[in-house]
Amino acid sequence: MHEFYSKTSEYFSLEIPKYVFTPNLWTEMFLEGIDKIDVKNKDILELGVGTGVMAIHLLRKNIRSYCGVDINPKILPIASRNILCNTQLRSWSLLCSNLLDELPLKKSFDLICGCLPQIAQIDIINTDSEDITGKYYNPSQYQSEFNIYGLGLHDKALVQSRTRLRDKGSVLFILSGRYGLDILIKLFKKQKYTFHVLLEKISPHSKKISLESFVKAEDDGNEIFFYTDVTCKNRVSAKTAEQNRICNNSIYYKLYVIQGTPE
Repeated sequence: MHEFYSKTSEYFSLEIPKYVFTPNLWTEMFLEGIDKIDVKNKDILELGVGTGVMAIHLLRKNIRSYCGVDINPKILPIASRNILCNTQLRSWSLLCSNLLDELPLKKSFDLICGCLPQIAQIDIINTDSEDITGKYYNPSQYQSEFNIYGLGLHDKALVQSRTRLRDKGSVLFILSGRYGLDILIKLFKKQKYTFHVLLEKISPHSKKISLESFVKAEDDGNEIFFYTDVTCKNRVSAKTAEQNRICNNSIYYKLYVIQGTPE
């Protein structure tokens, strides 16, 4: 078991297999973003339940009900055990589903949220793999102009969510700003959602992860936003960012928690 304390000293005792992410800055920011909206007595759907951290957090906040879906069937029993270990509430359910594909037709929600993979280049998913990339998705499944930015999954999620949101319902996603905020605004506007940044923070890029896909995207004419300083004032090219990473120097990018409401 792993112990995890959020910045608000919220305690989680979690079973975390090696093929999923351990709680990190994205997790913290996702929790913090949710706390900026009123979820009391709401019915909430999470896309990508993972180890169940958000489920536990939400169930502790007096929501009416929680439903979590994940494409990886291996993670659902683990998420279930984590939820049972950390809360006594029973108003929750888990389902193996690719986004909302397997959700019962009559199900609707006040909020649909997710910390979804945002990877532009990746091999076909293998959910039987012990590798952490087994949690990721295959962009070729989602025919979207936003695939190049790793946002094809979010594009489809916005389309599907519109059919399941109640009146005044909204979506909430945590998204990387490595391709710039304008691309994220364009995504929401394409699907006719309002766009509201609830939270903006700066994240260090993992020195273990290559930036070659961003270098290629930049060579193809796309804008990339990396910085060499923690205040994100000194912007550099993806090529320079990759050279800095190889030399074990820190590189940063912006993260956003974004809320959208169907127009």
